[in-house]
Amino acid sequence: KYPEAQISYARALQIDPRFVPALYKSAQCSMRLGNWNSAFQELSRTVALDPQNYPAQLDLGKIYLGANKFQDAKDRALTVLEKDPKDVNAKMLLSSVEAALGNQKDALDIAREAVTIAPNNSAVYVNLAGLQQKYGAQSEAEANLKQAHTLDAASIVPVMLLGSLYENQKRYDDARKQFESAIQMDPKNPAPRKALATHYFSQ
Repeated sequence: KYPEAQISYARALQIDPRFVPALYKSAQCSMRLGNWNSAFQELSRTVALDPQNYPAQLDLGKIYLGANKFQDAKDRALTVLEKDPKDVNAKMLLSSVEAALGNQKDALDIAREAVTIAPNNSAVYVNLAGLQQKYGAQSEAEANLKQAHTLDAASIVPVMLLGSLYENQKRYDDARKQFESAIQMDPKNPAPRKALATHYFSQ
């Protein structure tokens, strides 16, 4: 109930406009709701008041990345890595920035570093697989998505991405099975149904 939560955080901020926990929570609600301008303003104020709020720094970096402000996004990732060189979320953000800047080798190297640091974290394999798929290493991407699914069997993210990978490879039966599996895993999520419908239209 993100709108209701945001109302409560707004009331807290009326009492104390510098109360960072409420400000950051409100920013998270804005992101969940897709209110990117509000999220940007709230995150900017959060890190201005508390520069050591590293999750907020990374969330702000992701918004910069989405807005194609690559140097700003990179600065946020480097700020976190300066404090903790093994922060895998910062590594993943930095790898995405390097990819956006066209630095293929750096992007892949950083993504692989994240896997080495956190080999039991599903997200680092998803991140690496996305870059590998972007650069044409399809079999490596497939292997890493399968590993991500093994590590987090409850998440539909690697399952959906595998489906998309198979779709791009014209492995239509394999793609269909992935989308159907995602529907079974999360029946109330419309994304797998949309993907399966699009798959059927393509056939």
